[in-house]
Amino acid sequence: MKIVSILSIGIACLLTGCASSGPKTADASGWIKDKHLQKIWIAPGFNFTGYDALVVPEVQADATSESDEEKGVLEAARRSVQNEFVGRLHDSGVFKSVVRDEKEIPAGSKTLILTNNIYSHEIGGGAGRFWAGVYGAGQPDLKIRGAFKDKDTGEEKFKFDSQRHGESAGARLIGTFWSDEKIQTEDIQDLAQDLAAYVGRAGGKLPPKK
Repeated sequence: MKIVSILSIGIACLLTGCASSGPKTADASGWIKDKHLQKIWIAPGFNFTGYDALVVPEVQADATSESDEEKGVLEAARRSVQNEFVGRLHDSGVFKSVVRDEKEIPAGSKTLILTNNIYSHEIGGGAGRFWAGVYGAGQPDLKIRGAFKDKDTGEEKFKFDSQRHGESAGARLIGTFWSDEKIQTEDIQDLAQDLAAYVGRAGGKLPPKK
C-alpha cells in the first residue's frame, strides 16, 4: 500500500514538477524561494532522515473570522490540513509512523513534530469566480506556516510559509458552482502533496529533480 502511495507522489512530481531539495540562494533570514511551497528554511545538513516518527498535532489559527460562514470554512481548513498532512507525509515513506498526538508515538522513536498555523484566511465568492475566477478573482485564500521541530531538543529543522488561492483548474474554470470549502480542500490537498514530495525527495524516497 505504501509503495503505491509513494508511486502516486512520484508520478505527480513527473507531471507537475516538484520542489527540488538541492541548494538555492537564501535571503538574509535564511529563507529560500520555492516554486511549490513558496518559502522554505532548512537547517544545515538536515534531510528528514534519522527520525522514526512524525507528530502532526491540531492546527492552530491566528487568522480571524469576520462571519459565521468564514469561521466554519476556517475550522474545516484546520481539520483538513491536519488530515491531509498526516496522510501524505505517511505516504512519503520517510517516517515509520505519522500520528496526530504525542501519546501515539511508538516507544523509543526519535521524533519530529510538525506544528502548523493558518495565519491568514479569506473566503471567496461565487460572483467573483463567475466573472473572473480564471484570473483568481473570488477564490478563497489561505496562508500557512509550518515548522518541523526535534521533539527532544525543540530545535527547528525545516520551515515553510505557503499560500494557496484556488489553484486547481476546476476552481478557476467552474469555481462559481463550487463552495469555498470545496475549493479550499483541493488547495490543501495540493499543498500536502507538494510538501510530501519535498520531504520524499530530501529523505531519499523519491528521485532528485533533474
